[in-house]
Amino acid sequence: MKKFSKIVCAFLAIFLVLSISANAEAASSATVDLGDGYSGRIDRPHDTKTGKWHGHVYKKGKQVGAKNVDGTKHDGKTFKDVPKKR
Repeated sequence: MKKFSKIVCAFLAIFLVLSISANAEAASSATVDLGDGYSGRIDRPHDTKTGKWHGHVYKKGKQVGAKNVDGTKHDGKTFKDVPKKR
């Protein structure tokens, strides 16, 4: 589980950097296939003053993890809630 979470965090961090440098507005909310039925998405802050960039992980369309870029929970979840990849 830790290895998969680290991979997801690394992927989302790289995706976020690329999104910001290319065009943050257009790249936000782009869903990416992570394999094995998982997908990920980076979203811009919901509130421009207090919100945070954050990522979501889905398994077959159901959210299984979410995390703000500063490591805090988003939607009451973190990436530790993402099941171990088998």
